[in-house]
Amino acid sequence: MYLKGKGSDSIEESIVRIEFPDRTIDYRMKALRFRRYTVDELFEKKLYVLLPFTLFLYDGKLDKINSDSEKLTSLRKTYEDIISRLNEAEKTGDITEFEKREVFNLLKSVSDALANKYENIMKEVDEIMGGQILKFPDTEALKKSKNEGRVEGRVEGRAEGRTEGRNEGRIEERINTLREFGFTYDKIVDDIKKKFGLTDEQARKYLAGGGGLPDIKEA
Repeated sequence: MYLKGKGSDSIEESIVRIEFPDRTIDYRMKALRFRRYTVDELFEKKLYVLLPFTLFLYDGKLDKINSDSEKLTSLRKTYEDIISRLNEAEKTGDITEFEKREVFNLLKSVSDALANKYENIMKEVDEIMGGQILKFPDTEALKKSKNEGRVEGRVEGRAEGRTEGRNEGRIEERINTLREFGFTYDKIVDDIKKKFGLTDEQARKYLAGGGGLPDIKEA
């Protein structure tokens, strides 16, 4: 996969050479060029892992974008569209919350690296991405949770129409997971209200030890 540059257009395939103690094997692989894809195509093909490199599509144009308010607005809309569609992909189960968070983080990191000298572009990126990054717990905590079998998919991946007992189990698991991530009392209340359609009173009842839960004190 070539991320940038027109000089690679003449290369139709690449050779990957693997050397073993007794032999060498060459694999011929078709050369792909990222700039030939659009954001729509990346979503259609579910190539979410390539979305962080979106700014490469603007290679050679960043200077003009930085000084043109209309182009800045267009770039901002592209980022907002990516965020919105990734949120939707999580809701439909195409990606997990952990995977979405990683794409967000990489998108921000790549943008920082490519556009660090363009003040206006960085301002737009920071305004759009800043809140998205802060909404999620630490990556290492998520990995630890995944290893312990408490990844987001286990909480989100239940089909609708489960019995009340199963729903309570999902809520309990969600609360336990958020507690491990260090979420505050109020943030847990807000989260389970949105995730499970609870009233404020119902959410606080769960956090007060309802349904067999250990007592969680309000901060």
